[in-house]
Amino acid sequence: VGKRERAKTVQQLADDARAFGREIPGAVVKASVPSFAGGEGSPISVSIRGDDPKVIGTLASQVAEIVRTTPGTTDVSDGGVTGQPELVVRVDRDRAADLGLTPAQVGSVLRTGLAGSAVSTFRPEGTTGWDVSVILDPNERLRGQQVAEIPIITPRGSTVRLGQIADITTVAGPTQIDRRDRQRTVYVTAGLSGRVLGDVSKEVQAGIDSLQMPAGYSVKQGGAAEDQADSFAQIFQALGLSVLLMYMLMVALFESLVFPLVVMFSLPLAVVGAFGLLLLTGNTLNMMSLIGMILLTGLVGKNAILLVDYANTLRKRGMPRNDALLLAGPTRLRPILMTTAALVMAMLPIAAKLGEGSEWRAPMAITVIGGLITSSLLTLVLIPAVYTIMDDFQGLITGMPERARRLARWATKPRVSGRQPRPSPSQVPQPQPVSGGSE
Repeated sequence: VGKRERAKTVQQLADDARAFGREIPGAVVKASVPSFAGGEGSPISVSIRGDDPKVIGTLASQVAEIVRTTPGTTDVSDGGVTGQPELVVRVDRDRAADLGLTPAQVGSVLRTGLAGSAVSTFRPEGTTGWDVSVILDPNERLRGQQVAEIPIITPRGSTVRLGQIADITTVAGPTQIDRRDRQRTVYVTAGLSGRVLGDVSKEVQAGIDSLQMPAGYSVKQGGAAEDQADSFAQIFQALGLSVLLMYMLMVALFESLVFPLVVMFSLPLAVVGAFGLLLLTGNTLNMMSLIGMILLTGLVGKNAILLVDYANTLRKRGMPRNDALLLAGPTRLRPILMTTAALVMAMLPIAAKLGEGSEWRAPMAITVIGGLITSSLLTLVLIPAVYTIMDDFQGLITGMPERARRLARWATKPRVSGRQPRPSPSQVPQPQPVSGGSE
């Protein structure tokens, strides 16, 4: 039915599906939720590598118990270590030889009785034909005990039962044998229910680190957890490169190394709003929200660029710095609000999860909306303050050569060292009478 008519989420449907086989003995029903990238692999997958199957089985059982006791995991599989029941037929070569039978002949009869063998082809006219197979009646091969009763005709024409020349036992064999890098590998897998992959994988890894690992054996997480770690590493590299390219472009446009740093201070303001809105809406930090962070690096810088560029323009016209900043804020407030409102309104339909399958795109829109709102409001307060600090710092750096020259002139100015001798009374000039006057 349509999305608005659904009463359960996909995770609730998966939980209901797992309950289908609880009342059926021997039935195992598993359910997995496909990821947005496609595929239905297990989110939790732990590989155990080594040479000895018994040691690998012991480690796989321990890892499976760790995964099983971790909250949020479901459909835990130990990789087939417990095995599936199978019949092992060991031919007594001496007894078979006495009757003129070889192990190959016994195996051929056993394969025909249980799996069937094509002995002829029926080709009516005008058709390609059908194979004619010989196989035991189903009622004669349903149980393991009936295998011992399979008749075998000897070369001498006599008939013996399989149990007379072979030992038939029931054992537990591996469901499959996997190898990776030439080493025998067992995978412990599990699904998720009610928790995110990152939190569950951290707890599973903590349990794995506490295991006593024999020499030559390794336990490593893979599956969706490994893919997520690789994807996060690549997305963080892209995020760092986007910040670097943004700074290099603004250096070329502003023709300054300082003013682009002022603009870059708006990026932390966006991170606060992005993470805060993700938390309020119950979304997680995933691939789509990180893509939204990359979008924010280019979007949130526009507000600071408007302020810094207009303040520089006013200062070139002769206005003092503080007056230019006080005028740039109110003047650029309207375009800042207009562009922010336009971007927020454009992202609202995605954030509202209106369409089918829009849940995985919503974190990207929510990240952009939260970052734009906080950066637009706090930029008007923080950027002028950072501008004044950076401008003072730039003035301090550019004025250092002049201060160095003044200090050098003061240091090289000649000075009279020592104490001046006090003149004697005879050397002190005496007042002379003015001509025509009295003493």
